[in-house]
Amino acid sequence: MGERIPISAATMRIAEHAIAQVVRGLDPEDVVLGDVTEVWSSFDRIERLAACAKTLLAARVDEAGEWKRAGARSAADHPARSGGTDAIAGAAAVDPAAELRLVRKAQSTNVGELRGGVFADEGGRGSGF
Repeated sequence: MGERIPISAATMRIAEHAIAQVVRGLDPEDVVLGDVTEVWSSFDRIERLAACAKTLLAARVDEAGEWKRAGARSAADHPARSGGTDAIAGAAAVDPAAELRLVRKAQSTNVGELRGGVFADEGGRGSGF
């Protein structure tokens, strides 16, 4: 596991911009057939890492209370009101917060696995890379 580093909104805007540039410039026909599976796998890993990061941040999102100030019914409803996603997807991202707090107390290795991109499915099996 890598060293923990401070993350800010500015850091994430830079990372988001870099990935957005890659996606905007992506023409599937220009990806060499010998690389296409690895390129697809890279995007898959990025997607899983983002899902893990959202789970790690869910409790802090709830704690920050921005959803209350925005007039949302819950932290899960807030992404839907701000136009980023629907309430069901928002709930899926935010609801693990309470469970994650228990995991942090009981098994700190699970949080380490999340930071490494391992996300357990409903059967408890980890899906990492």
